[in-house]
Amino acid sequence: MSDMKVEVQKAQYTYIMNEYQDILILSESAEEKTILARKISNGRLVTKKIMPRAQGTIYERLMQQRHPNIVPVMAVAYYGEQCIVILEYISGMTLRELLQERESLPEHVAVSIVLQLLQGIEFIQRLGIIHRDIHPGNILISSDNVVKLIDFGIARSRKENQSTDTSILGTVGFAAPEQFGFAQTDVRTDIYSVGVLFNVMLTGKFPTVVMASGKSGETIRKAIQISPNERFQNVEEMRRAINNVSSSKTEETNINYFKPPGFRTGKRWKKVIALFGYFWMILFTVVLFFDAIAKASFLGGILEIIAMLLVFWLPLLVAANWGNWSRKLWPFSKWDSDVMIVIRVIVPVILVYAGMELDTFIRAM
Repeated sequence: MSDMKVEVQKAQYTYIMNEYQDILILSESAEEKTILARKISNGRLVTKKIMPRAQGTIYERLMQQRHPNIVPVMAVAYYGEQCIVILEYISGMTLRELLQERESLPEHVAVSIVLQLLQGIEFIQRLGIIHRDIHPGNILISSDNVVKLIDFGIARSRKENQSTDTSILGTVGFAAPEQFGFAQTDVRTDIYSVGVLFNVMLTGKFPTVVMASGKSGETIRKAIQISPNERFQNVEEMRRAINNVSSSKTEETNINYFKPPGFRTGKRWKKVIALFGYFWMILFTVVLFFDAIAKASFLGGILEIIAMLLVFWLPLLVAANWGNWSRKLWPFSKWDSDVMIVIRVIVPVILVYAGMELDTFIRAM
């Protein structure tokens, strides 16, 4: 490097160091320091990063173009083996902080975060950048609910004709197998991490502990295959799968769960069957009520109504998820959907048994 270039870089570095006043150290490690700073000329808050020189080229690429899901880079300067990067300060909270508050997120919220994240990954992919460290701590959700991918501290450029990465880096649990020296990382590496992240948002657990169910689970399984060749091969493939999850969720939310079972879809044949069934259920309830009054007492009639509720009506409401109770009542709303299907089968059986026992008791009165 020529003496002139060194002097220019030193001048840029000195200018930036003097232009921004440090306020608070946000994080610090052996190789990188992140500082909340203020631009002296206008008081604007920024994030200042001091890191090894080698990482500066990644931020230089990000400075050339901007994307809503990537924190804007304002300046990059070098001095010796050190690099300083100035980033726009974004008010918000990390996904890690959000998950510490809530443990898991509703599916539609997780889907929105993943779709925005994929847009950011697609952008950096066009710049030839692989992030390699996608995890909740490196995802910022701004105060206006825009997801931003942050911290390119171990990001790298895609290199042709290279079989493996030269360094083994990444966050355990979120890092793809190839990050441990088995192959070169590429966009499929970031897709793997997004798959793990999606599962953590939905279940609060890694896929190796608890796998999300339904279409979300299918998408996650595809994203986290050991072999990169068996994963989604690009962002667009994964986006289509996530949109299918979103579409199925929209269809589910459009169902009016307060309508009686048989009347939710609007299909005539289902309505006919439902009307026939409800007619006989009402008839049985009325006949048995008056029969219990005649044979026992008014109390017996009331108990018979309770018995019929247990035998007919409550099992129907539980099994049909009337009012979408499985997603609105605590603690059921926190449970996995597969578990809730089992509950919606077992609970009606228990209710029917209890109702039949009560009816036997009434007959013996």
